[in-house]
Amino acid sequence: MTSSSTKEKTSASLQNRELEEKILAEISETFCPETAYHAYVPFTRLMGGIHMEGILKPNHELIWKLSSNYGDGLEEACGSNNKVSSSSKLSSSANITMFGNRIVLDEHTEPNEYSTDGITVQRKDLNGNESSHLTGNWLAYWEHEIGLPDTDNQIHFNQINLQNFTGHNGAIRCMCVNNSEEWFATGGKDKAVKIWSLQNTTSDYIKPSYVYTSHKKSPSHISILESDNTMLTCDGSVHVWDPYTGQTITTFDSSDFKSGIVCLESLPAPNRTTLAANSDSIIKVIDVRAQSLAQEYKTNMGPSVGVIRTMCATSTWVAVGFSSGVISIIDIRMGPILRMWQAHDSDITTSCLISPTNFLTASMDQTVAHWETTSTTPRMVYRPITEPVTTVRTYHTEIVSSSSSNRINIHRLLNTDFQNGKVGLDKPTAVTKLRSETLKGTLSTFRILPMKRQLLVSSDSGAISLLA
Repeated sequence: MTSSSTKEKTSASLQNRELEEKILAEISETFCPETAYHAYVPFTRLMGGIHMEGILKPNHELIWKLSSNYGDGLEEACGSNNKVSSSSKLSSSANITMFGNRIVLDEHTEPNEYSTDGITVQRKDLNGNESSHLTGNWLAYWEHEIGLPDTDNQIHFNQINLQNFTGHNGAIRCMCVNNSEEWFATGGKDKAVKIWSLQNTTSDYIKPSYVYTSHKKSPSHISILESDNTMLTCDGSVHVWDPYTGQTITTFDSSDFKSGIVCLESLPAPNRTTLAANSDSIIKVIDVRAQSLAQEYKTNMGPSVGVIRTMCATSTWVAVGFSSGVISIIDIRMGPILRMWQAHDSDITTSCLISPTNFLTASMDQTVAHWETTSTTPRMVYRPITEPVTTVRTYHTEIVSSSSSNRINIHRLLNTDFQNGKVGLDKPTAVTKLRSETLKGTLSTFRILPMKRQLLVSSDSGAISLLA
């Protein structure tokens, strides 16, 4: 019994040893240096050598040697022309010699071509294409921008004319820029709405990339629906169209509003609705997705307070400015008038949002007022403006306004840091008079490109300029 069990154990151990030898032979055939190289190198680049060493542990040194041997063999197979040493010439540049960490250009060789394996190759001259380099005003602009710190949130207007856009035959009445600042649209007295590209080009004069010609009258308002970049343009009736294809989606005639549209304001994303105010001081909601009129709001209580001149809105409320200087705030969700008061002594010309609870209005009485939706008392009134303001916009902590005398005024915006001290804030921090060579004609409107810190200005002569 003992001898037979011993024989069985011996035969079993022999079988196990043969099996192990077969397994080792298969592993040695499969896990060759090539396999080690193609498996180890990618994972090491992905995870890092320290992590690979911790995972492989005792086998790391063996696998590293196998992959290194295969890598050395690849370099030898590629030939000595691809090897770079401290005293040899680079294979890609026969006129360059390496001495330690110093690069020396051989003057006796032709720098515009080199030869490898008996084949002469022409090197591309990077300085030959002048269009790839910044020149003129673009160079001056970038030299100025590079010198500014990252914490600088002020707009620096130096009247650097970067580009001009030509194509309108009459005064430009309205302008808007899409959120990505890749293109903008303008409407003029030539009854055309034109789309322009803001991609940098070497040309000083840019032609429109598309012209929308379906208007019968001069468009007075342009609005972009932020949720899908749909264009809404108004000439008394409202045209809804795709700026990328030029296809008209739908049109709302003046008969749909009982009277002509005098003001247009799109709600911020993700809303797909636009507010349209008619000459009867009624605001109607245009549902662009349903292509229909949703509801309407009354903007005043009691006797008439004039015609609606301007609107600025959030997703919850809209502030309406009238020709009599009255401001009315309406709750968009429920419809009632929240408050209504005499804000200015004369016609309110323009308005803009500051925050979800604050907005600005400008009037013909030569003032710009800062309002809060919960109060009828202005937080700040900016008075030292010598002429009526036609357009007002904000940039971080600054108010940028324009007047018909081609002046750009910059004021400091009131914030929580100045609750107890407003002295000096009503005075402009900078006033710039546009030169005649910068903009031809009288300034009609402007828009700020906040990401690029640039200004788009237009005039009554049809001129459009991109300034910095």
